[in-house]
Amino acid sequence: MLTRFIVTCMFYGLLMASTAHGQAPTSPRTLAQLTDTLRRVMAQQRIPGLMLVLTTRDSVLFAGGLGLADVDKQEVVSSAHLFRMGSVTKLFTTLGILQLVQAGKLSLDDPVRKLAPELPIDNPWEATNPVRVIHLLEHTAGFGDKLPGQSANLDPVDERGLASIRRFAPSLRVRWKPGERHSYANPGYNVAAYLIEKAAGMPWDSYVDQRVLRPLGMAISSVALREQPGKRYAKGYYWHGNTYQKAAFVPLYQGGNGSLQASAADLAHCLQAYLREWKLANGKSFLSADLLHQTERVHTTLAARAGLDQGYGLGNTSWEGANGILFQGHTGSIGAFMSSVGYNRQLGIGYACAINVHQNLYPIERLIQAFLTQAASDLSPITKPIDQPFVTPYLGYYRFASPKNLVTGFLESLQHSFRLQQQGDTLIERELLGGRFPLVATGPVTFRGAWNHHPTVALVTDSDGNRALMEGGLYYQQVSWAGAWVPIILLLTSLVILLSGLLAGPIWLVQGIRGRFQGSSWDYPAWGYRLLPLVGSGVFFWALFRLFTQYDRHTIVGTSATADSWYIFSGFWVFTLCFGLTTYLLIQHWSKLAGKWRKGYLILLLLTGGYLISLLAINGWLSPTLWAL
Repeated sequence: MLTRFIVTCMFYGLLMASTAHGQAPTSPRTLAQLTDTLRRVMAQQRIPGLMLVLTTRDSVLFAGGLGLADVDKQEVVSSAHLFRMGSVTKLFTTLGILQLVQAGKLSLDDPVRKLAPELPIDNPWEATNPVRVIHLLEHTAGFGDKLPGQSANLDPVDERGLASIRRFAPSLRVRWKPGERHSYANPGYNVAAYLIEKAAGMPWDSYVDQRVLRPLGMAISSVALREQPGKRYAKGYYWHGNTYQKAAFVPLYQGGNGSLQASAADLAHCLQAYLREWKLANGKSFLSADLLHQTERVHTTLAARAGLDQGYGLGNTSWEGANGILFQGHTGSIGAFMSSVGYNRQLGIGYACAINVHQNLYPIERLIQAFLTQAASDLSPITKPIDQPFVTPYLGYYRFASPKNLVTGFLESLQHSFRLQQQGDTLIERELLGGRFPLVATGPVTFRGAWNHHPTVALVTDSDGNRALMEGGLYYQQVSWAGAWVPIILLLTSLVILLSGLLAGPIWLVQGIRGRFQGSSWDYPAWGYRLLPLVGSGVFFWALFRLFTQYDRHTIVGTSATADSWYIFSGFWVFTLCFGLTTYLLIQHWSKLAGKWRKGYLILLLLTGGYLISLLAINGWLSPTLWAL
């Protein structure tokens, strides 16, 4: 929910900036107005190039681009330039699986262990709740997302087959019963690609290129891990030093989750196939229309069982776009590239867009959606009365309980804690760290945001009897007041106490220097437990600052170690060492330390340091190797 709030603020900030320059934002009515508006947004956001596809069921309105595919060469984006599409790849990995399902070579309900017992999947519920193929495609297997070192391949050699999957083994540990919670996990699609390879008897990338992309009319697009000779690629960039810096093309270790490189011309063919119920130009069907409809529905989550079938289906997700219209498709992010492919079969419209810089794609996508849906009829939001007896037990505190991985899980759970309250015919999600989101009932157990037209929220109970709220694929488990507030209070209090060390250290330093000038002897242990907390606290906050400011850059650029990344890596270790030495000195010289308040404060400071060190260690941030992300 915090992400939703930030994205909304960014979008409206952009619109306000446009108004401040004398132009009130309006939805473009013509193609010329749309492209002109997109160019202005690109200039505001420092986007060098945009790949753009606009299509209906029967005609392609636009297939090409705006801006530059290569800044150095001043090469404009064409319909043949290949953009890295990131997670849009999942649409096509899923199609490969569905082809094998239709051919009878596997079933969506097959346990993965039955198909590939050699895979390093650790599932404590294997006997009763095995991971099935459908769980891989809907992100409901319970896997964690990739950890540092599992994404960009900086080596010149690609790993293949089972070796490429073993790299993700730490993420293939199932964290809750499969088929209940949605948690976006890229390794599930790496496993799906391996199943394609095993069932088809050929490399998965060759299979997808030949059996999926080419029949869909995608003549030059590919899921190959690296750039191929003879093709034109858009170059990725990031803005640094008041200029565009080129981001290297860094391949993935295994591309089932994100290696697609696609052109505007190819995506136009693909979108029209979707809009025509998978009917191809030669009159044949790519796959059955029934399978297409299945990809657009959620099947396995608790929310789906409660009647909420919108969300992340079989490699195909739904979202509410401009004018309340539902779109199907997928978004993507890889290196410097951001992308989105969306369509609505009922209206017969589709679009694809990609940019070659890591910027917010939402304003561009919203303008595209508004243009395509301008002739659509106004929708009336669904509204039902609240089922009071059902809702009452669900009121209370909730904490996020489906984190993507171990590394980000703790912070995600703190960011996404809220209290569910009722005000008349509306439920209110009141975030503990700010934010208030009203929900309107659309059925006995389903709700929509007050600003939405379609339901995205369901109140559910898991197989162990725990009440939960599922929203947009996120899973929030009901907890007590203490379960919601205590982790937040502990962390914030610890940071305040640690900050106080930055103030106490200089004061003690001045006192020590003054005493030295007044004839006191040097007390080296005393200097140690006075200065070490100051050094440790300072290094901790500086490393934390550099981590949050450099994390995205390392992810985008995909480079090896830099001075900043080494500083972050060593900074948390220096913090740990400083507090460890302080503890040792205090134990050795406790009897010589004067002042109860000073003793009490040092103990409190050391307990705080120990708590933060434990958090860093448990959550994998004690020595973050940003160059391996």
